[in-house]
Amino acid sequence: TPSETAVPATRDFKMDEKVGQHYVPKFYLRQFGTSEGNKPICRVFCFDKLLGKSYLVNVNKIGKENYFNNVDGTQAFEDALAKYEGFISSSYHQLLKVERLSELSLKDKTLIAHMIATQHSRTRDVRELIKEASSHVALQLKNENLEVPSFIEKLTYEENAKRFQYDLMAKTTSKFAMLLMQMKWYLFHNQTSVSFWTSDKPLIYFNIFPHDKFDGLGYTRPGSELYFPLNPKMTLAIVDPRLYDGLSEDLDIEDIAEVLSFNERQVRNSRRYLFSLDPDFSLAEKIIAMEPDLRDIEKNRFQNEKIDWSKFL
Repeated sequence: TPSETAVPATRDFKMDEKVGQHYVPKFYLRQFGTSEGNKPICRVFCFDKLLGKSYLVNVNKIGKENYFNNVDGTQAFEDALAKYEGFISSSYHQLLKVERLSELSLKDKTLIAHMIATQHSRTRDVRELIKEASSHVALQLKNENLEVPSFIEKLTYEENAKRFQYDLMAKTTSKFAMLLMQMKWYLFHNQTSVSFWTSDKPLIYFNIFPHDKFDGLGYTRPGSELYFPLNPKMTLAIVDPRLYDGLSEDLDIEDIAEVLSFNERQVRNSRRYLFSLDPDFSLAEKIIAMEPDLRDIEKNRFQNEKIDWSKFL
């Protein structure tokens, strides 16, 4: 059952104030953009799957929403997250600097694992999954003339889903980071002229084995893979050590088709927005033209799922 209490307040703010709060860190997004001379402004090319359009935008305006991390009119969680980002960003930048996993300290590797574990849970997409799953469960219970538990009903609303999301982060982030540390890490170095893309949901999960779409990508499953683009030229892979072992920790990619394969996964995985150093999003346009459902960000992804309630009653 999600907590019904908000995190303690550190400062109040006025609700008529425009407060943009990131669900993808700005320090990370800046790596996929360019700055003009000594100006602090950094811009990145963005592709909007919903509208099918691309544009150049300031990184201060992407991967964020107004009041996204606010609970009960306070920015307590946003304040805590900002301090946390300041702590872990140095380890991320250290990996970008050394460009070798073998030169990364255990402390830095651990903090990068925590960065990934936090990113896993903090997105708009995770919050929407909470609401979609709760709405589908409530609807199915009603259709079967069963009582809907109050906590399920509450999770269909933004504020309660937000609290549940933060409870989830608090309870699982450290455990997930520890699990990531037990996996095999590789660093892909992009030697091609095509850049790695990232998105509003940058972590890519994959499994070479047949799996259930909602329960088959977990890190206790054989064949689990996670890909995290670090910048346009490097992607971190964290994979099942039982299947992927004995390879060099640093792998060069010289075939453009391999980079396009990574970017294709970003198109399919992202919620709405793709981000790139380069303006060419023709790959995304082609994929969406063939699969227009990828533009539908309002659909309930559980709507075709049937739950056997006899297992729980």
